Order: sequence, then C-alpha cells, then structure tokens
Amino acid sequence: MTLILCPECKREISDQAKTCPQCGFPIEKSFKLKSSNWPPTVTPPPLPDLNHDNKNFTSASSKTEKNFNFFNLFWIFLLIFIISVFFFNSSLEDNTTSKSYSTNNNSNEKTKTSISNTNEDIQGDKKLTKEENSENEHLIEKDALIDDQLNEDQVKVAIAFIRLNDYKCDSVSSMAQTRDEKTIRVNCNNYKYKYYINDEGGKWVISLNN
Repeated sequence: MTLILCPECKREISDQAKTCPQCGFPIEKSFKLKSSNWPPTVTPPPLPDLNHDNKNFTSASSKTEKNFNFFNLFWIFLLIFIISVFFFNSSLEDNTTSKSYSTNNNSNEKTKTSISNTNEDIQGDKKLTKEENSENEHLIEKDALIDDQLNEDQVKVAIAFIRLNDYKCDSVSSMAQTRDEKTIRVNCNNYKYKYYINDEGGKWVISLNN
C-alpha cells in the first residue's frame, strides 16, 4: 500500500481508497497514477574519472623526476672528471719530486747547487699552489648574483667546463639556471663574458653570448 496526498485537503491517504476519509473527496484513478510517479526519479551525474587524473599527475611527476636525475648525473660526472685530473696532476708532481731527490743523493758538490735550485723550484711550486687555492677562493665575485639552486661546487664545475672549452672565465659575476634545468647562464669577469651552457639531447654545449 502506498500513501498519496488528497488533492483537496492535502492529507496522506491510501492509494486504495476511493474517497478521502478526511474530507470525502473522490479519488480518481488518474490522480493515483500521477501520485505514484511523484517525485520523479533523477539519475545522478557520473562521477569524475579519478584514474585518468592520477595517470596525468603520475606521468608529469615521472617526467620532472627524469629531468632532475639527468641534470644531477651531469654534475656528478663532470665533478668526477675534474677530481680525476686533479689527482693525476698531484701524482705526477709527486713522482717528479721523488726522482729529483734520488738523483741529488748520488751527485757531487756541483749537484748540491742543483739541489738548492730544486728546493727553490719546489718552494716556487708551493707558492703557485697557494696562489691557485687563493684564486679558487675568489672564483665568485664579491657582489655576484648566484641562483639559489646552484651551490659553490656547481659553480666551480661550470667554470671548469667553460675553461675546458678554451673560453675565459676567471671569476663569476652571475650564474642562473632556467626552470627546466636545461640551460645555465653565466657571466664572467665583471660581466665581460657571457656564456650559455645548454643541454642538447643529452650533450652539453657551451655558446658565447655577444
């Protein structure tokens, strides 16, 4: 049994009643059919496809992570190369010094003069090493503008990369990295030289900005 509203007094009555027990209003069959279909059934809208949005977010995150990892690998390999060159030069210098001392131990009074000269050369090399260390400490100019994303080691690697390509860069005036992490803009020697280091399909290329 279903309850319907009396069209006259608006009270609930049985759909089986022929007249309203409250006011005596006759209930027609057509009214019963209309009342039984009220309220109309509304189909709810489809839910949004959360899986599709998650896939787009996951693919975007994966692409960003790949770019970030590739850029970090470039810095790591370049830093390893520079460290290898440094250790090679150090071992070569040690071998040269050892040979010089072994030769001087088997020489006569004339060789003593040579030993004295060798010691002076060693002192000179030490002075040059100190000057190089001092130069490294002043690679970044006093009022230089360096991107917060780049640390001091990355700045040194960028300078070394510029010098390896026979470009001049004694000190950095400014250095900035683009948002896509594929280009580094470098200004050297009080903004006298301007360079771009670009990632072109996995190969790093340096260009001079006139």
